[in-house]
Amino acid sequence: MKSLLSLLREDYARDGNGALFHALEPCLIGSRDTQPYAALGAELGMSEGAARVAVCRLLERYRECLKAEIAHTVASAAEVDEELRHLLRVMARR
Repeated sequence: MKSLLSLLREDYARDGNGALFHALEPCLIGSRDTQPYAALGAELGMSEGAARVAVCRLLERYRECLKAEIAHTVASAAEVDEELRHLLRVMARR
């Protein structure tokens, strides 16, 4: 089974955005303090606002992939959000 990160990387590459994913990937785990949007935008040749939107879209796509994976582990679609909340609570304790 491929990791969520691998699936996202492949999606971006398939759309011709492999370099964009490579630049944005640290945003999935890093803090905005260590990767400000202005610096990220400058690195990518885009405005700070465009960098913010690109990161937002990446996070949204990651959330969609995570929810799809969770859906494979629960009995009904109604349980997906509950399971996701539980996962986030557990992860926040670490």
